[in-house]
Amino acid sequence: SKRASLTAADVRHILLSSADPDIDPNTIFPPTNPALFIGEGRLNLYNALSRIWFSDVDVHAWYNDYLAYAYQQGVIRGYFDGTWTFRPGNPASRAEVLQMAYRAAGEEEDSGSQDSGFADVGPDHWAFTLIADARYKGLIEGEPCPSNNATQCFFPDRNVTRAEGLKMIALVFGVSPAEAEDLITVADAEQRTFPDVRESDWFYPYVHWMAN
Repeated sequence: SKRASLTAADVRHILLSSADPDIDPNTIFPPTNPALFIGEGRLNLYNALSRIWFSDVDVHAWYNDYLAYAYQQGVIRGYFDGTWTFRPGNPASRAEVLQMAYRAAGEEEDSGSQDSGFADVGPDHWAFTLIADARYKGLIEGEPCPSNNATQCFFPDRNVTRAEGLKMIALVFGVSPAEAEDLITVADAEQRTFPDVRESDWFYPYVHWMAN
């Protein structure tokens, strides 16, 4: 049977299903945070049928059920070094979060590009095709390279922040900056806000959209 796909509604809570109710958008984002916070009833039913345990993940960990669902959906994978591990405390890189977003959205990669568009992402990088595709589709942006401000770098192996991860996930799932901005104009006292996310911050529209 065809595997159930994740919806935009399912992924809205990615990165916000943290043990801490407040979000620090500039802290390093560990790979347990994109644990796909979906409906409890649906998740419990799914995991009653099928579960996966990593040897380094406590079955009582707050993220364990979400991690199990994400694994079964093919969004995340583990490491095999005699036993399967997930390494939940390891920071995730920018390329890794982009890959998880692609898998969750069912986004296809076009392997035809010969140029990633970034000086620091060559054909020998494991995420070359992924990054080249995302840049071609306008889903990611680079920054001036430290050695040459005239060229763009993606820094694929740099630890991703929560803010960077939110933006990449939102764009991969088809949330345009304009759509994120539109939500801000909605007057609703019930909308969730964070004391460390200001309206002047570049990531404000994406955090606000994901939270609400």
